[in-house]
Amino acid sequence: MNRNEQTYYAEKPTLIFAARRNWTAVFFFTALSALHAAIAIPAYLSKPTQGIIAGVFCAGFAVFAVLAYLARRELLFFAGSRIVRRCIGLGGLQLGQAIPFKKVRAVRLSHQPDASPRSQIDLLCDSSEIPCPATAVPRQQALCLAMMMNVRLIHLNVAPVQEKNAMGNGRIFKDAQQ
Repeated sequence: MNRNEQTYYAEKPTLIFAARRNWTAVFFFTALSALHAAIAIPAYLSKPTQGIIAGVFCAGFAVFAVLAYLARRELLFFAGSRIVRRCIGLGGLQLGQAIPFKKVRAVRLSHQPDASPRSQIDLLCDSSEIPCPATAVPRQQALCLAMMMNVRLIHLNVAPVQEKNAMGNGRIFKDAQQ
C-alpha cells in the first residue's frame, strides 16, 4: 500500500453512495423458504426422507434471504487522499478496492429526460466501468463527482426515437444516444 491508500482509513469520506437493500430478493427467498416449510411438515409425516429434503431447502432459502438482507454495496469518495473505495459486504464483513482519482478518466451520466429514477452514473476508469448506486438527484451527483475528481462529465440522453419501417406504415422503436 502506498501512503495515500494508508491515510484514507483515518479520513472521513467526502461523499458516500450506498445502494439500497434488494427487497425483491429478500421477499423472494423468504417466500421460497416458507413454501418449502409448508411442504416439509406434511411430507415428513408421510415420508421422512422427502420431509428432510424439503426442510434442507427451507433452511437454505432462509439463509439466502438473510444474506440478501445483509448484503450491501457502497462507493466512498475521499477527496483529501484522492481515492475512491468500492466496498461490497455482508454485515460487518467487507471487501474493498481502492481506486486513485488519477485512474478515473470520466464520469458518465445516462438518463432519460422524462424519467430520472432510470438514470445511471458510471465512473469510467482505465480498465473498467464502475456503476454508482442509484440516487435521487443524478445530474447534481454526477456534476459533483466530475468536479471533485477533476475529470470530464459525459452526459447521455437516452430517449426512445420513432422511425418508420421500410414500408412506411408502421413504427419501430429503438434507443438513441445523443
